[in-house]
Amino acid sequence: MRLAIVNLTGGGLSGGYKKYLKNMLPRLADHKYVDTLLCVSPEGDDIPSWFKEPSIANYCKCNPFTLRQLIKIPDRKMKECLKKFAPDILFLPVDRHIKFNNVPVVNMVRNMEPFIPNMKGDTLHEVFKKFVQRRLVINAIRQADHTIAVSRFVEDYLKSKLNVSKEKVSLVYHGLSSQINGNCVRPASVPVEWDSKFLFTCGSVRPARGLEDLFEAMSYLKASNLDINVVIAGNTIPGMRKYHNGLKRLIELKGLNHNVRWVGNLEDDEMCWCYNRCHLFVMTSRIEACPNIALEAMSHGCVIISTDSLPMPEFFREAAVYYSHGKGNSLSAAIQRMLKSDNYRKKISECGKKRASEFSWDRCVEKTVTELVKIAERFKT
Repeated sequence: MRLAIVNLTGGGLSGGYKKYLKNMLPRLADHKYVDTLLCVSPEGDDIPSWFKEPSIANYCKCNPFTLRQLIKIPDRKMKECLKKFAPDILFLPVDRHIKFNNVPVVNMVRNMEPFIPNMKGDTLHEVFKKFVQRRLVINAIRQADHTIAVSRFVEDYLKSKLNVSKEKVSLVYHGLSSQINGNCVRPASVPVEWDSKFLFTCGSVRPARGLEDLFEAMSYLKASNLDINVVIAGNTIPGMRKYHNGLKRLIELKGLNHNVRWVGNLEDDEMCWCYNRCHLFVMTSRIEACPNIALEAMSHGCVIISTDSLPMPEFFREAAVYYSHGKGNSLSAAIQRMLKSDNYRKKISECGKKRASEFSWDRCVEKTVTELVKIAERFKT
């Protein structure tokens, strides 16, 4: 199979998407059913260095995705690359669509946030952005020959809400690295005295992340004379700065300033330190396609407290304690429950590591290739 992977991104790669590609591309290039591979991507990350030498992989730069492509203005550079490579199938691990001759196209849905109602804190720009993203996803999956869903939740949504036939959707879970980074470094902004005495959460700062639940829970805990510290990792895009400032005002209003550290994006060794030294990992997101960060935390043995929003129970199962999303008192009760019992925390931690071991990049590659071969063969007949 001649496989072309096309990354129609706006330019850079998000942390989660980059991790997906770094784990998948070399394995796809080594797979027995992949004769040769072409990776098409905007200039930025050094993708060619991810492959072992010698490699069957080829690399081609394309223009960043822009809305002008919706009115069929072609990327001539990409078209020339694809024409020269002559792929049997196009795999787009993002929710975009391209048409090249009669080559079948397989998409993957990795972001469900555009499908949740507009939330408190969304600016008009964010509302419009979600609308455009939603139309892009719907356009992509309706024109694609097949779509890979990264969770049962996404699969069911595509079938029941967007009327995609069951024959055109497959479930393929992401993987987790089996090797845990042993080099751990404390982030400079986290006080030394907080070691093993803080809650940790991670993800971009935006309304869908639901951080208000955490601050409300801390307020309840403070009223019960429990002084809880929290480390919050993740970036704030320019459009979310007003929302972020609103969260900071909320923290100040509740008298929690000295209990919260915003540490921004962390390096892998800093993430390792936070996973290993946190008391609990708190997942407050309102929606996810796949909660990759929390799964990574679980693989480190973190004790997970998670919102009951979909698809979190699908992934964590009994390896987490759940609270009712949007209710800080429910989260407060869950935190107190976990803090009171070392044995229960140990049980949840061991259960989490066992559950995390079920997510494998090798398994993800095998299932992905199986679907790609099936679609490619169907179009040859």
